[in-house]
Amino acid sequence: MLVNSTIADLNAMLRSENMVIVHFSGQPRGHGAKAFFPDDLLYAIRNRTTCRLACSTVKPGDDFTSFQGRNATGSVGIMIAPLHCASLLDVWYKDRGSEHNRIVRDVTLSECQGTITGRVEYNEWAITDYEVLGLFVVDPRQVDGVTMLPDGFGGLAPSTEPTDVDLANLDPELARLPIFTFANGGLARIAAAIDHSALYP
Repeated sequence: MLVNSTIADLNAMLRSENMVIVHFSGQPRGHGAKAFFPDDLLYAIRNRTTCRLACSTVKPGDDFTSFQGRNATGSVGIMIAPLHCASLLDVWYKDRGSEHNRIVRDVTLSECQGTITGRVEYNEWAITDYEVLGLFVVDPRQVDGVTMLPDGFGGLAPSTEPTDVDLANLDPELARLPIFTFANGGLARIAAAIDHSALYP
């Protein structure tokens, strides 16, 4: 839980760091993940008061493509905003790991900021009870898809492979969301620039 500060303080810090909070459709998918896109994001949207989401804070200029050193484990996700101080369950300056997925602890605003300024590749914020601000996409706009390949024994076995996301053919529930991206060194709505403070007032 965020202590000794308010959500308004947290939002001001995010604005000062030019950061947004995104839960990505993992690529590669996280340990234990069962659902594929778009079902993984739809679940997070429909269960926003009970989900414990693993998120990362990202900003313009971040690396979304390198195998090592990138700042997120995906390029398509939902942008969210915690609704209250208790929404923030844990923050960490790098991948927190599945063994820590049940930790809930008090965190300070300076600790949150430290996970941004001291990121090791990507940070991880665990958040529940959040507002879904929209869909977030950056190049390469890919998710893990599943395909059936020969298993070497005469049958087929499922395998994951990078799959392009076509914004013109989204699931209807995702298509109703505003779509955000990074462009020209800032945050933008697809086809229209937006004010960062409109998301984190």
